[in-house]
Parts: sequence; C-alpha cells; structure tokens
Amino acid sequence: MRCTVIIPTYNRAELLSLTLQSLLVQDLGTEDFEVMVIDDGSSDHTAEVVNQFVGKLYICYFYQADEGYRVAKARNVGIKAATSPVCILIDSGILLSSECLRAHCVLHESATEPLAVCGYVYGFNEDNEDAEIIRQEIDPHHVDETLERLQHAGKHLDLREEFYAKYGDKFNYLRPAELIAASALTAACAPQRTPARSPATSAGNSRESGCRRYETRCRPATSRHARALRRGKCRWWNPGP
Repeated sequence: MRCTVIIPTYNRAELLSLTLQSLLVQDLGTEDFEVMVIDDGSSDHTAEVVNQFVGKLYICYFYQADEGYRVAKARNVGIKAATSPVCILIDSGILLSSECLRAHCVLHESATEPLAVCGYVYGFNEDNEDAEIIRQEIDPHHVDETLERLQHAGKHLDLREEFYAKYGDKFNYLRPAELIAASALTAACAPQRTPARSPATSAGNSRESGCRRYETRCRPATSRHARALRRGKCRWWNPGP
C-alpha cells in the first residue's frame, strides 16, 4: 500500500461518487492505495454510494454524528486508520487526474525528509461564484481531457496563482504562517504507525469495512520540507457544492 486517500464529506453523495470514479481510473493500481471516506453526519445516501465501490476500491467508511462542521476531526479519523506511509487529503467533489496519486507517491518516495505536497486545483472559487459556468465546461467522465483543455485555455486556474507568481513553485523558504496559507488545501504527510488490535472505530457511530485500526502519530512537515506542484501531474478539478 503506497498511499491513503482521505475524503471527508457531508451531504454530497453525488459529488462523492464522481470523486470515487476518478480514483478508479488512476494509473496507480487499486492494490497500491486505500480510500477512507469519513461522513460528518450526512442525511443523504452517502453510505450507499460508498457501498457501490466496495470490491472496486479498497475503501473504508466511517460515520460521525452531525455535531456541526467537524472536517478536521473527520480527516484525523482517516489519518488514524491509514495503513500506508503517505496520506493524500482531498474533498468530496474533487476529480483527480489519472496521474495524480502516482505523482504524489513518487515525490514522497524519492524525498529524503518528510514532505508536504500541494496539488494544483482548477475550477475553485472561494464563494463558488463561477460554479454554473465551470459545470458547463466540465466533462466529469473525461477528467484528463478537461484538465488539458482548461490548462491550454488558461481558464479557471488555481486560486493560488497569485501566490505562485510571487513566490514560485518551491516555497521552502517561507515562514510557517505564509506556508500555511499556501498549502492548507491539499497536504500530504507521512505518519508513523503502531498497529493496534481493535477494529476500526470512529467518532460517533462506527461502520466497519474490513479495516484495521492504527494508532497514528502524524508528524507534520515543517516549512523547509514543503513543495508546491504547479501545473504538474498532481492536478484535480473542483466542481463546487
């Protein structure tokens, strides 16, 4: 197992399905990655969507009761359950290029120190003001082609473009506060694991999918270990809510 994909979600069943579909067509074999879906108290058919991918992906589903917006806690549930050395944090509704997971793994496996990696995200607005326009230009079933078209046209670029233009793609010289602003959206870390004997559990109700539980101490990468990938293979598209 080379990496773990961690996806928190809340009442976004159809968008989650598109994200999971994009994981099925990764050029990294499905035996090399696992998927942790952490449901932050959805009332829709999120669990049923996840069940459709059992047997296609190595996928685990965790449910925590709806007690408000707890996306950080949801991600921590996924990190704690991860069995791989690299955690890739995305959101439901993100469509990954077919090379995305492999590109993350290669960077981490070739690094001599802990590394934080930022993916390049097309089609994201902080206030989702362009959602309808973007949807009309997107083919969620042909992600690579869509990304190539957006890149060629220079449309719906990563909202951090201004930052990249100012600081470049490798920003390991920045102060921690500056780094957080740039990399919080998509970070990956290498956990240290000690196996435990109990089955998978989550905050609130638990739903087990053949996962094992791991006590995880995740050591965040410091600023000198950070790197951004600009217009590289770690690309995805965000269609909004």
